[in-house]
Amino acid sequence: MKWLIVLTLVVVVRCQEYESRVDALEQMLQRVQTKTTHQSNVIEVLRQKIVAVERSEDNLKNALSVEKRAAGDPVVAFTATRLGNLTNIPIYHTIVFEQVGVNEHNAYNSNTGVFTCPYDGLYEFASTIVSAGEQSNLNFQMMKGSASIAFLHATLYEYDMGTQVAVTHCNKGEQVLIRQATHSRFGLPGGFCTFSGHLIHMY
Repeated sequence: MKWLIVLTLVVVVRCQEYESRVDALEQMLQRVQTKTTHQSNVIEVLRQKIVAVERSEDNLKNALSVEKRAAGDPVVAFTATRLGNLTNIPIYHTIVFEQVGVNEHNAYNSNTGVFTCPYDGLYEFASTIVSAGEQSNLNFQMMKGSASIAFLHATLYEYDMGTQVAVTHCNKGEQVLIRQATHSRFGLPGGFCTFSGHLIHMY
């Protein structure tokens, strides 16, 4: 009988210990759940802040894009015509197109025949030469600095025409001109030969 009482007491004590451990584990689990919930809330707040920052960044990019489109590239353009007759042209002689029709930004010099690029960018240039028909072919070069970017040719037949268009990258300060490629004692009739160009896009 005594051993039964002792056994009962032992079982009761053990049950109380297990209950205490279960209570401790439940409290620990509750604390973990509370902490997890808090961390989830923090993560959600951070996610919303990130979304807000991304939206602000997109809005800023859009605003800058609109501002850039509104500002646009500067207008740089010219067109000029050779008025006077030109004969006995020495090799590498720069052709001066002295009558200026358009000269936005004043980058073309009608005294020297030289266009000086005012900005880094992509440019387009065009030139037309016309033969006086004096039994000699005409050959000219469109030069950017020391490099030839286009070659113009007109045959010996009267008022034969040669035209070239060149699209090229230019650095600020680079110069573009039309020059005689070969010596010729024959030349150009006034009023027919032209040189023009414009800025397509500024970098």
